[in-house]
Amino acid sequence: MTVIAINLLDEYDLWRTAENVRRFFSKQRGSDGKIHDSMFNRFKMLAVTDNLLSSIDYDGMPKSKNDKNNQEEMLTKHIEAQLVVETVEGIIKNLPSSFEHGFSQEIMKRYYLENEKDHVIYSSLGLQSTRYYELKQLAAVRFAEIMDEKLIIGHKFVVNI
Repeated sequence: MTVIAINLLDEYDLWRTAENVRRFFSKQRGSDGKIHDSMFNRFKMLAVTDNLLSSIDYDGMPKSKNDKNNQEEMLTKHIEAQLVVETVEGIIKNLPSSFEHGFSQEIMKRYYLENEKDHVIYSSLGLQSTRYYELKQLAAVRFAEIMDEKLIIGHKFVVNI
């Protein structure tokens, strides 16, 4: 069994936790200066089933012995990525969505999954920008808390944020 541990939660710093969540969902500039896809999008791409299994190629030529089973390794990564994507989307889907709970679900879904702009979201929710950014931070912290609980149980996939 593999273990998935995506460490977004900083128990002592709410701002850092919210920043970790933002980095998990956002494109990042690498040390090479290039912009790389977000960690979540990389999991989504790995979760796609296209070309996962290939047929055996009998061409009569001798092959070198391979110590690793590439097909098995690819399938394992695919399953792990599917688990992460389903968990992330499930957590966001089950966040509170009402006014008194700060629109956590609406903010996380629209900003991180649907890539809507902040001003569009807070305008449609009837919020002032200051209140919206407070609620966005709280939603990110709540997401990280639940993610921490969900992915520690039974699986580990180490990702450094």
